Amino acid sequence: EPNAVVKSEAPVDGTWDGKWRLSGPEIGGNAVIRALGESGLASCNNWRETDLPRPVLLSSPSIWLNDRLIAAPLASYGANWSAEMLLRAEDFLS
Repeated sequence: EPNAVVKSEAPVDGTWDGKWRLSGPEIGGNAVIRALGESGLASCNNWRETDLPRPVLLSSPSIWLNDRLIAAPLASYGANWSAEMLLRAEDFLS
């Protein structure tokens, strides 16, 4: 849900939204993890090939350096980056 994470931000070496850890090459500067959003998705030319729904990708974790998208692993953007979901399927069941 994009609205739930629109303001969520974490350092690149941290956990984003309590659920995701991203890993990849070293980045200088003040890079952060935040939701991909509309502007980020517009940079991901091959996002349809992921077979993930657009709303899922809009709320997926991505790496940003200021206003520049560095990586969006779930949208297949950014070489050598991966996203790891820290929760298990059981964590979503009540």
